[in-house]
Amino acid sequence: MQTSLKSQTLRAVLWSIIRVGWRNLAAFVMFATLARILQPREFGLYALAAAVFEIGRVLVNAGIADAVQRERELDEETADTAFFTGIVISVLLVLLIAAAAIPYAHLMHNEELAPILMVLSLALPVIAIGNVHVARILRDFGHKYIAIRAVLAGLVAGAIAIAAAFLGAGVWALVIQLLCTELISTVMAWMALRWRPRLRFRLASLKHLLSFGGSIMLTQLLWTALSRSTDFFIGQTLGVNANGTYRVALRLIDLLGQSILQPIGSVALVTLGRLQDDAQAFRNAYCRFVGISALFALPAIFGFGLIARDLVPLIFGAQWVLSGKIAAIASISALPFTLNYFFPSTLAAKGRSAVLAMIALVQLVSTLLLGWLTVGYGLPVLAGAMALRAYLTMPYIQLQLRRFAGIRLRDTWQATAAPMLCCGIMVAAVLLGQYLFIGGLPKPLQRICTSVAIAVAVYTLSLLLLARDGVNSHFSAVRALLKPGVPEA
Repeated sequence: MQTSLKSQTLRAVLWSIIRVGWRNLAAFVMFATLARILQPREFGLYALAAAVFEIGRVLVNAGIADAVQRERELDEETADTAFFTGIVISVLLVLLIAAAAIPYAHLMHNEELAPILMVLSLALPVIAIGNVHVARILRDFGHKYIAIRAVLAGLVAGAIAIAAAFLGAGVWALVIQLLCTELISTVMAWMALRWRPRLRFRLASLKHLLSFGGSIMLTQLLWTALSRSTDFFIGQTLGVNANGTYRVALRLIDLLGQSILQPIGSVALVTLGRLQDDAQAFRNAYCRFVGISALFALPAIFGFGLIARDLVPLIFGAQWVLSGKIAAIASISALPFTLNYFFPSTLAAKGRSAVLAMIALVQLVSTLLLGWLTVGYGLPVLAGAMALRAYLTMPYIQLQLRRFAGIRLRDTWQATAAPMLCCGIMVAAVLLGQYLFIGGLPKPLQRICTSVAIAVAVYTLSLLLLARDGVNSHFSAVRALLKPGVPEA
């Protein structure tokens, strides 16, 4: 029984990696294509509407689908209750958003925002119709179907959006992309799972689901508000053009970081969950995953920042020059971005959802404060303030890991010291090269290629000279963790 569970888990991890890899690759291609066609203003309008929509998405789920997925024994009446609760919540949210859309548009000084938000909200009932189906598929380790769904939905919706953009749809191309993605995903979920809900509702089942899902929903709301709070500051103070410029810059950093960290994170979540009762093995596994993530994520994000001023306008077009500057500043947060990536799964494995909510609240409050203080000074200052916020809250997060998961700061430092040192040498070498001769090269592509060549050569050589044993140790330990049977520390 245990062997079968582990085999299912490893297959689920493989399909999760495929899904994540495809989603990020497809997202980048579609994003780059749309960015060359559309303008910052159109991305800004969409970002302001999507900020509200994402909050609605969390409320539609209400943590109930997560609770369904984690139920030990799921009876059909509980599943039906979860399904129709989601439908009712989604309809109420559509009505609420319709009532709030015009005041919100006035607050953001743009009347075009209201119809965009209203149409986006129509995706919420579509999401609700598929939520419980997806949860039940995942309960049965159906990650293969979810991966296939992500591939097809991304392809079809992206192609439709690009066609709409070429035909002059403007911001509506982005709206169409989201609506098509959710519709295709829901249809495929119903095709993959032949379960059909019956019209029944049990209050006791809802209370049971909310007892688990309520804390998850609160945490998700805080994280969503954290990731979207700058949109409101920028839109209200600097306008939609600035909002689009800033959102595109952050999207690039996020895509790059997630492409590296999400596949590793999917493995980490499973492994840490299996090791939660063995403190030493749990700590060792955490450090291995953080260490191997730092090996790849730190040079990738810092390296991207070194070439972002040339790379972003080269790929996306001259209208995104400022986004390149913002991305270069935002890349400074590569270290907290990498170190903080694993704390949600680490604390979740220990059953510390309340601690996760508190961390999210601390980060949200600090983001709101720094955003309010700096947004009036322009996007570069705001980006720098957000990078500063990431470093200021990092010690607090490490303290919570120490208190509730047994992860000492010394452990994290030992796991990441070598890649941090080698990455620092790489950054210094590239900056010196850019100062001495790379900056004088006439073409952006020449500057990019030369900088990348120096970065790869210096980082690789630094690892071989300073951290060869540590790198080999990380990879050997991770291979052991993925073997069938009980993982070894």
